[in-house]
Order: sequence, then C-alpha cells, then structure tokens
Amino acid sequence: MSPESDASSPEETRGSQKVRASAAKENEFTHYGRVATWMIARGLWSVIFGIVVVFWPRVQIDSPFNTAVGVRTAALLILAYIVVQALMLLGQAAKTPALRTQLLGQAVVVLPAAGFLLFASEAGAVRAAIMVWALLHGLLEAWIYLRVKHQRMSTDFAIAAAVHLLLAIAMIAGSNMKALSEMGLTGAAATIIGVVYAVGGFTRNNRKNTGAISEDGE
Repeated sequence: MSPESDASSPEETRGSQKVRASAAKENEFTHYGRVATWMIARGLWSVIFGIVVVFWPRVQIDSPFNTAVGVRTAALLILAYIVVQALMLLGQAAKTPALRTQLLGQAVVVLPAAGFLLFASEAGAVRAAIMVWALLHGLLEAWIYLRVKHQRMSTDFAIAAAVHLLLAIAMIAGSNMKALSEMGLTGAAATIIGVVYAVGGFTRNNRKNTGAISEDGE
C-alpha cells in the first residue's frame, strides 16, 4: 500500500481544518444570536419592571417621607414580573439546547414563588416567595456561568447570579421588612440585572453581526 493512501495530503488536511473551523464559527454565530435576542428581551423587561416599581403610587401614612404599598399590590406586581420572565425563559430554552436544563429549571422555580404570591396577604409571604425564587434562580444562573465561563462576556451571568443571591440574602435577613421594601429591593435587583443583560445582549448581537466573536466559543 502506498504512503499516499495511508495519509491525507497537506491540501486535504488544510481543507478539512477550514471546514471544521467554518462550522465551529457558524455554530458560535448561531449561539450568540440566540443568546443575544433573549438576553435583550429579558433585560428590557427587567428594566421596565424596575421603572414601574419606582413610579408606582404610594400611600402616604404620616408624612410624605413615610409611604407604603399594599401587600397585594406588591405581590401581584412581582408575580407579573417573574411569570413573564418564566415565559421568556421557556422560549430561550427552546432555542438554546446547550443551556436548556438550566433555563427550564429557572422557569420551573417560578411555580412555588407564584403560589406564594398569588395568595399572599402578609408581607412575610411575599418575602418568602422572593427568597425562594431568587435563591434557586441565582444558583441556576451560577450553573449557567460555569457552563459558559470560557466565553467572552460570561461575567454577565456571574453578575446576575450574584445579584439574585444577594436579593435572597436580603429577604432572609429582613424579617421585619414591609411590602414596599420587598418590592423596592426586587425592583432594584431587576434593574441591575436588566441593564447587565440588555447591554450584554446588544454587545453579543453586535459581535455576531460584525464577526468579532471569540475563538473559544461554545
């Protein structure tokens, strides 16, 4: 048997490498596009929720500096926020196979929190719902970060995980917290995460469109 039949020629080897490199880059373009779209959507929704929280009418108690919101109001606003997030997570999971388990998990953990919020009549129930949701969501977000930490801009997920976990810790520590504080802290956390996600999504989308994507993509 001739040596030529046992080994590929340099031209064939280079051609095969180009095909593999092209396929890898195409997969990364697809990955960036899918992630970017949903990051932008989820980020903008989080910012909108944060703005709503800031401008939601308060009830004045003794003075303009002493205001409150009803427990049901806070519960339903937070419920709307996490339910819409869950629906977007389901859409993202359908388009992002590599992170499907984590994203579906984040959608599912909304269910126990939604149960608390739907029937909440005391600030303690709202606080428990936020704590459970933020803790589980944050842990799953940390898992996502571990899966994609080799990529550029993966710190977006680390920041989001940290903010969710800090929100959970705040709820655990705030045993006497009122509905206004619970809603305010959730809105603040959502705004931070929303800005990080929206900026990260637009940046990824720009990298995808210009071809400026890292070589170590998923």
